[in-house]
Amino acid sequence: MLVAPDAPADAPAVLALGGTDAPQQGADAYLDMDNEIRGQWLERPRDIGGASGLEEALLVELPCMCAKLKVRAPVTRWGGHKGQEPQAADFLIRYSPRPGELDRELAAIALVVGRYLSIYRLDSERLTVELEGPDGVLRRVKMPPKEALRLYEQQVSLVDFLTQLAGG
Repeated sequence: MLVAPDAPADAPAVLALGGTDAPQQGADAYLDMDNEIRGQWLERPRDIGGASGLEEALLVELPCMCAKLKVRAPVTRWGGHKGQEPQAADFLIRYSPRPGELDRELAAIALVVGRYLSIYRLDSERLTVELEGPDGVLRRVKMPPKEALRLYEQQVSLVDFLTQLAGG
């Protein structure tokens, strides 16, 4: 399971997808959700040069999808001819989930991060999403960056991605 082991058993939807939402809503609903999220992107991805370029790009693309968003996405390795091309990054995204929107919000995060991993051919070891509850309690979801990439590149369906994320 990709949720922190210390999360209470009654954690609000951390992951309401818990292996149950996805099958109940049906694959068609998740295909529509995937297409809708992809349709909200900027036409061209933002340039991620510079120390905070990747964080800024994610902040531009994710706010309409997630409330109270905070992003840390340091480039951990630079390369290329002049050492100015990002080659690896880690991701920490914290936000307050909206009721009934957890599947959509986690899908949006995975798709947007996967997009940048693919376009810039970035390696990543960490993609952590922290869900901040109304009580201020954080619940952590560790999302495999390679699976976010596979989702973006349509090598796995959204329903299968969410089911796997939920540990199902």
